[in-house]
Amino acid sequence: MIEKAVSKGVRVYAKTKINGEILTENQTQLFTETGHTVHALTVIFATGYEDQEEVKDKNAVILSSYAIATNKSNSRSS
Repeated sequence: MIEKAVSKGVRVYAKTKINGEILTENQTQLFTETGHTVHALTVIFATGYEDQEEVKDKNAVILSSYAIATNKSNSRSS
């Protein structure tokens, strides 16, 4: 899904920690922990299935949720 979105012009900022935000009617500004600012009209927070509580904006709507399940694996990567 991400590759398809990127091919259509979506900018993806993977593994980016957000430490502040300004939400207005016309634009969103997100501030990263590295000092960068992301300006956007639309933001998709792909935080993971268990983190749906992170989006506390009263105007935010969770349209869908995805989870991937695999068989148990003996190897473990951290």
